[in-house]
Amino acid sequence: MSSSGASRALITGAASGLGKSLALRFAVEGWRVAICDLDEERVRQTADEIDCAGGIGMSFRADVTSEQDLLQVAESISENWGGLDVLVCNAGIATAGRIDETSMEEWRRIFEVNFFGVLTTVRTMLPLVARGGHLINVASFAGIAAAPGLVAYNTTKAAVISFSESLRAELVDRDIGVSVTCPAFFKNRLMETSGAAHDKTRAMVERFMERSKISADDVAEQMFRSVESRQFMLIAHADARWYWRLKRYFPELYFRSLKRMARSTSRAGKNDHTRQSENVG
Repeated sequence: MSSSGASRALITGAASGLGKSLALRFAVEGWRVAICDLDEERVRQTADEIDCAGGIGMSFRADVTSEQDLLQVAESISENWGGLDVLVCNAGIATAGRIDETSMEEWRRIFEVNFFGVLTTVRTMLPLVARGGHLINVASFAGIAAAPGLVAYNTTKAAVISFSESLRAELVDRDIGVSVTCPAFFKNRLMETSGAAHDKTRAMVERFMERSKISADDVAEQMFRSVESRQFMLIAHADARWYWRLKRYFPELYFRSLKRMARSTSRAGKNDHTRQSENVG
């Protein structure tokens, strides 16, 4: 890590949720933590909390889809800290809906944030990451599970997983580690950004979040430890790890569960559509 003082991290999408939890986890260890988010007020509040927790915070209002915004962040970090030891690409949005319910506009919007936002952040910040540093890209277990009714979201997160795997090999010569975090459901504000096609899908996701035994702090702890261990794939939930093994070793058996889920979500969508039609006029 940095030889000239406290270690340095940048976390995108860190005004709340997982990004904030991870920022405060670094802060407890005395790190310098730069954070950026579209929510300017919240990101400033989080920077203050970083200072109170024992770290040194620096906040930016920045859009990860804007190369110009990210270049300004990179310039400020370079001038003030001389570089980075850890880069965390956490910013993302959600959407829900089957292939016939998701518009091309929504496909482009979610790819712009969830995949191209990660790509742009990595390309912009990578020159700042010191030898021996670490990258963490936040994907989702959705990118592995491929559950029906979340097709666009699943696809963006699968792209982040593949991108991370490629990066891991490309950065070996620079001694930069790469991790990809694939959490399942936990309490966060993700559904606030969702373009869910029908209310039942949104309610189902929010119910899973409420019931989760894993918190954002739990996921953040695993991510923090991955900087030292250089563990590549981080799947925080025990049941998600079980499903990952099931899919890997018994793909057809796993697919049977997807078929049952697909039929269930299809019926839910039809019922919602019928109720909406009855309310017209």
